[in-house]
Amino acid sequence: MWSLAVGCGRTEGTGDPPLLESQVESAVTLPGTELKDGIPITISGATGSLTYFYVNLPAGLSEVSFALMGGTGNANLAVKRGEIPTNFLYDCSSRGSDNEERCNVQAPVADTWSVRIEGQSAYANAKLVVYFNQPLPLAPNVNLFHYSNKPTMFFVDVPAGKGRFKIDSSGTSTVKARLGARPTDTLYDCDVTCDIFKPKAGRYYVLLTTNKSPTQILPWVTGTAKTPVTLTNGQTVTGISAAKDDLVYYTLNVPSGQSRLVVETSSVIRSLYVQRGDPFPGSAVDCLASYSSGPASCTFDNPQAGTWYLILRANSALYNLSLTARVVASTSNGTVTPLQNSQQVTGLSGSPVEDRYYSITVPEGMPYLNVQTTQGTGVAEMFVQHGTPPKRGQGTACGTGCKFQAPAPGTWYILVRGFTTFSGLSFSTGYPPVYALSQDQPVQYGGDRLHYFFDVPEGQSEANFTLTNEHGNWAVVKYGTWPTNLSDGCRTPCSLVNPQPGRYYVTVYFTPGIVYGMLAAWYGGGPVLPLADGIPVAFTASALREFRYWRIDVPEGQAQLRVDHVFQGGTPSQLYVRYGAVPATSLFTCKGTSWTYNDVPAGRSCVIDNPQAGAWYVLVESKAALAGIVRATTSSTLPLMTPGFEEQPFAGSPTSERVWKVEVPSGLSDFRVMLSGGSGNADLYVKYGEVPGTTYDCASTHPNNEENCEFAQPQAGTWYVAVRGTESFAGARLVTTFATTPGEGVRALASGENVVAFKGALGSVQYFKVEVPQGKNRLMVGMSGGRGNADLAVRQGARPTLTEADCRSEDPTNLEVCVFENPTPGTWLIRVEGLTDFKDVVLTARYSNTNEVIPLTLGTPVPNIYIGPNEAQVFSVTIPSAADMMRVDIQSGVNPPTDVRFADMSYSNVFTCTTSGRFTLCPDYFTYSSPGQRRVSIKSKTPATASWGNMVTINDGIDGWNNDTTYASLMNGVAVTELTDNGRFKIEVPSGATKLTITTRGPTETSSDPGQLILYVQGLKPASSTKYNCASTNTGVSQGCTWTNPTVGTWYLATEWTSGSYDVKALFE
Repeated sequence: MWSLAVGCGRTEGTGDPPLLESQVESAVTLPGTELKDGIPITISGATGSLTYFYVNLPAGLSEVSFALMGGTGNANLAVKRGEIPTNFLYDCSSRGSDNEERCNVQAPVADTWSVRIEGQSAYANAKLVVYFNQPLPLAPNVNLFHYSNKPTMFFVDVPAGKGRFKIDSSGTSTVKARLGARPTDTLYDCDVTCDIFKPKAGRYYVLLTTNKSPTQILPWVTGTAKTPVTLTNGQTVTGISAAKDDLVYYTLNVPSGQSRLVVETSSVIRSLYVQRGDPFPGSAVDCLASYSSGPASCTFDNPQAGTWYLILRANSALYNLSLTARVVASTSNGTVTPLQNSQQVTGLSGSPVEDRYYSITVPEGMPYLNVQTTQGTGVAEMFVQHGTPPKRGQGTACGTGCKFQAPAPGTWYILVRGFTTFSGLSFSTGYPPVYALSQDQPVQYGGDRLHYFFDVPEGQSEANFTLTNEHGNWAVVKYGTWPTNLSDGCRTPCSLVNPQPGRYYVTVYFTPGIVYGMLAAWYGGGPVLPLADGIPVAFTASALREFRYWRIDVPEGQAQLRVDHVFQGGTPSQLYVRYGAVPATSLFTCKGTSWTYNDVPAGRSCVIDNPQAGAWYVLVESKAALAGIVRATTSSTLPLMTPGFEEQPFAGSPTSERVWKVEVPSGLSDFRVMLSGGSGNADLYVKYGEVPGTTYDCASTHPNNEENCEFAQPQAGTWYVAVRGTESFAGARLVTTFATTPGEGVRALASGENVVAFKGALGSVQYFKVEVPQGKNRLMVGMSGGRGNADLAVRQGARPTLTEADCRSEDPTNLEVCVFENPTPGTWLIRVEGLTDFKDVVLTARYSNTNEVIPLTLGTPVPNIYIGPNEAQVFSVTIPSAADMMRVDIQSGVNPPTDVRFADMSYSNVFTCTTSGRFTLCPDYFTYSSPGQRRVSIKSKTPATASWGNMVTINDGIDGWNNDTTYASLMNGVAVTELTDNGRFKIEVPSGATKLTITTRGPTETSSDPGQLILYVQGLKPASSTKYNCASTNTGVSQGCTWTNPTVGTWYLATEWTSGSYDVKALFE
């Protein structure tokens, strides 16, 4: 290594003017051996040795260069004009770590100059040389540290036949090189980074420019330029090897009119140059620069005629490489093979001189066109382009597959050719199926069902897209074109307000293996209709999703805006309210709060306090067939009630009052206003023509919220309804009904039909009706069972009232009956009024002829049996042949029957009955009778007096299996109430039942009911404390057992009673 240092005695490039030539002889005589221009002297020395030389410099030199080079060890170089240099006194000093030392003096003074060589360590065979008017020498392939930050000129001698001449320099330095002359700012062979392939022989002058010291400079002179070898067309050269930076030359003569020239190599090299004429020295293009491994080729379409050079440059050593050069006049047969969507093309083979074309027709609106490839041996290239067949390099390269988003409709072309000779290529080209979404018609997505479109017409206020059962799946929606990723569009749930009309594209991003879900889309819009303050607007909706819009103008100074929407039937609809603009399901000022009636959704309301004056808009979104109303009311207007549509449950304080209007048309038979439900106590007042005050046409003032005002043949006009808080109340419900006939809107009962688990509150009034045909001898309406007290009233042709009825039954229990002999044909109205809260009552209406036989089904109880004075009631039943006994169970009402016998036998036909409390059990073991079609009659204990409220059940049995004599029959869903002892019951579960629930409860059906019992239940065999499928042992009288898909047949239950009053109920569904 060597370095350049300028001594402290002088500044480089400055000094006295050069001596005249006549003055040189008078210079000072200095010790040592004389140096001559360009003649090296070989020297050696020991550590610390000092060897001196001198040189007489003539006048007029532009520069002088001293160089110590080669050998072994380490010697330092110092130069001084006119005297011996020391370690501290010199004009130039170079003290590197080896024998590579350089000193350069610009415009030296003509004089005798002393040169000192100091052995830093022992050294041998170093050469010392001086150059007049020459730059510093650079040794090829030797790194030099140059200690100067000024431009410095060097030279390098390059022999003939070399493959590469390259100059590396460090940092931000730059170099310029020129053959045979010094480079200037405008004249040079290479600039900045010098790298010349196949350099010409001779001396290259190198200018190094740097602003940093030291700087490294390294001239590379490497490799060999081989003699060109001429190839014949299609010839393969094998076993090619080369050292690093060698240039291996081949030539090929290309005739005119050729279609393609291809050069193939057995592996990728750096670099392969193929071009017409020798590219070196000069610039050349590496035609394999974009490839990294494996076999490769360079292709030239329509090559110019003449001699083409094929040059392999060895970036690193090459071993056993093969090369083939081919030129062909034609590459394709001109045919294009059409493909079907996603058609697989398999087993293709070919070479770089063969082109194959395929085509596929893509419909409009496809989300993507996918090209999938599987390479075999060798490498095949594929290029895909729309509209015209591509050439190599045109369109999109798809050798490893590619995907075109939202491809243009029409014909797409695929070019298949060899990058190298190949075989075993397979590919397919296709687009996915696209499905149309219909308005509000969900579709299942998954698998290949991932792409959809949805057309939104003009004038829509919103469009919505939802994905159910997402489980990590998403749908993305985009207008006009397909989304390309999860962020490219609106992700579900996607709600668009005032959507642009046109086509929306939906892509589902689906994770395979995840549960499929449903994708749905819908839009909504329509005209905006006026909504008058306080006036309800009625509408009906179809089974499809529908959007309806209204507008109400709210004046200044309103304390409240209330919007109510009430509906009947169908899936609940939604209510939205917005100020200043039409609302959407995702953009609103208020979304309606839901409220229910008898646990069924009945309406939604929005209450906006201190509403801003101006236009408010209302949206009702329905999804199923229903009838509904919408009403908007400000605080300065009384709301108008709509018959049959309940008001939202409301609350009030003592003395509070809320008022409504009802417009009653002419021709009504009945007008009714009812208040019900909730807690506390509110009273009801109704008056025609003005708001009720101290006067009214009806006042209903029960100690709860169960109030009722009824008017027969009401006067047409405006009626006012007031609800006043007697105490604080909450959850009160208000509704009005109209009827043009007494039976309109009243539940109809068929003869023998039972209303089970019937209940009501104190003050409640409920109506039923029965149509009695011509020729019937008797009509019976009866109630029985349950807790509490309800009274019964019946009237023909009109609704019974508190003062008018054809029959009124007011027993202090629920054992009520009205019997009409030879009833007038037509509509009979039934009124049930709660004298107290009541529940678990059974109501039955039955008309019949004299001596009519009632058919029974085994195990199915028939309630509310009426037997007139001195009468017997006959039942018919079929007993299976396998049965060897039957039993008649009677749950008694008033004057219960005790005479039970076969009506189809004249002797030995009386059953032996056992009565325990309200249960009479009458078995018969067919001692004198037999199974089959049988008729059984029952008579009351006091025949001269009527009997009613009885429940009769007939069961069969097999001796030793289910011939129990102590388990009374239960009616499905009907409770046996107020028990205060052990109980034994059974119920027949039919086929098709999916659930069986058996419970015991106290009077209030809460945990506070006093008492204790245990419940045992068993299927098909009598239950006891040792035999059961379920034992319920909770603390208290509330017990329960439940089964899913219970076994068909008789289920038994037993209670072990300790204390308290309880009810028992069995219910199958």
